[in-house]
Amino acid sequence: MSVIDPLLQALRRRGAEPVLMEAGAGRALVCPELGGRVLAVESGEEQFLWFHPDLIQAGRAPDWNAGGQRTWLAPERAADSPYLASGSWQCPPDLDPGRYRRVSAPGENGLVLENRFELGAPGRRLRMVMERCIRLESAPAHLTMTVRQSVRYEGQAAPPPAFGAWALLQVPCPGQAVVRLEGAPAGRIYRDDFFQPLPPEWVRPGERCLVFRLNGAFQYKIGLPAERLPAKARVDYFCPAKRPGLLRHVCLTFEIPAGGLYLDGSEAVPSRAGDAIQLYNHFSGGAAAYAELEPHAPACLRPGELSETTVTHTFRTVAPEELPEGGQGEWVNG
Repeated sequence: MSVIDPLLQALRRRGAEPVLMEAGAGRALVCPELGGRVLAVESGEEQFLWFHPDLIQAGRAPDWNAGGQRTWLAPERAADSPYLASGSWQCPPDLDPGRYRRVSAPGENGLVLENRFELGAPGRRLRMVMERCIRLESAPAHLTMTVRQSVRYEGQAAPPPAFGAWALLQVPCPGQAVVRLEGAPAGRIYRDDFFQPLPPEWVRPGERCLVFRLNGAFQYKIGLPAERLPAKARVDYFCPAKRPGLLRHVCLTFEIPAGGLYLDGSEAVPSRAGDAIQLYNHFSGGAAAYAELEPHAPACLRPGELSETTVTHTFRTVAPEELPEGGQGEWVNG
């Protein structure tokens, strides 16, 4: 049974105006009132994203974290981070859910949403513009969703802190993420100094890749630097499908531009050693368990500069034999 139809009805009952996008047998549900999120993506019998289970019944989540695919800001933990402006971590409501408006309706050029907002910074307010452009396309064997997300400063008199657009996708777990590398794994490539350390048995090397376990058992986040990723970055995620004996496969591809400087590294100083990909394992169980796949864009460092990344998401179902080398079947199933 489709989850998009009851989700659409629940959001409308709460006064939202969600947008239903269709391509062939595929559908995506976008909610401007909830951070401009893509809350659900369906193809055939499969729904590929995680959204908060309360949305179906109540049309809203208990807090800002409704799920799906959204645009976020880097850095999350730094002296100038907007999430720490109050002294403790919190999501700025001007960022999420924000006040997204439709710039264009769904069409050949996609659905375009814009959020103009302000963030606090030491001694001043920062005026910012965030844009999301979403396209949905169908192919015989898969569904493709392309999301271009960008953020820029507007009218700043003094150089603002460095920020970067961040494409955040929440998916069901248990599962495993495969991150392609530039060269074979050597030494400790990732860092995990955010929450709990990643158990060493939860990461395994493959052929020019690393494989990470994501199952909601405890909270961890890892970051991988731009300098160890190929120019065409790729993250593959596998989790159980609704149809027995198959897996849901979500593939994310995006560019790592030459010379781009990234945040969320040590001290959040923009550099090639900054994180261009992060993976997050949430610690709630049951229907509230999810994983996050998080591509970053290079930082914008001055007024008028744009931080932008375009992420292509490919959704399909596969047989377990199609797991890449290094993939672990037991990780997909828990």
